[in-house]
Amino acid sequence: MSKYVIGVDFGTLSGRAVIVNVETGEEVATSIYHYPHGVMDEKLPDGTPLGIDWALQHPDDYLEVYANTIPEVLRKSGAKPE
Repeated sequence: MSKYVIGVDFGTLSGRAVIVNVETGEEVATSIYHYPHGVMDEKLPDGTPLGIDWALQHPDDYLEVYANTIPEVLRKSGAKPE
């Protein structure tokens, strides 16, 4: 049975996951999830204004990356999570 590793990267506007075959180094599947909140550089979700040169991410966007991309790369690759 092949062994796989999953990597997750959080970028400015999206997060992505990749699943790689450990034995061959082959990139088996990828998935990208675009953050619903994008970059908050003017105000917080509750309307609180941000200062000059602020750029924040909404923490739920990171959780959504995990919830969406990991199941997708597992499905695309056919790898079993056990």
